[in-house]
Amino acid sequence: MTSMNTLLMPGVAENRNDSGFYDLTQLRAISRGNETFLKTMVKLFVEQTPGIVEGILHHHHQGDLQAMASLAHKLKQSIHSMGIHSLKETIFEIVRSGRNGEGLETLPALLDHLEYTSDKVIRGLQKEYNL
Repeated sequence: MTSMNTLLMPGVAENRNDSGFYDLTQLRAISRGNETFLKTMVKLFVEQTPGIVEGILHHHHQGDLQAMASLAHKLKQSIHSMGIHSLKETIFEIVRSGRNGEGLETLPALLDHLEYTSDKVIRGLQKEYNL
């Protein structure tokens, strides 16, 4: 069965991973077919994201919400580029909570979602790109 996205956006199907956690359509557009660039960007994401997520969690546990928000803000563009749609709103809310102190009651769940999803994305990218 063909999805609506595939009908409306040719090439989308080959940009999605089996788990659905990421969609490299945006990154492929930026790379303009340069597979070396694409793999370099994926590798950077895989290498850098775990440390950033770990830092976000650490700052949260330490009660340093401004530092947490600052690190979370660094992930916003990567999340967009890597097509991690389920984290777009999550990362926005984490940044907002850290900067403004709003929505603190939902922050633990948001952080759990960030940690779980980023781990799934990294594992999928490592498998897909043999990293």
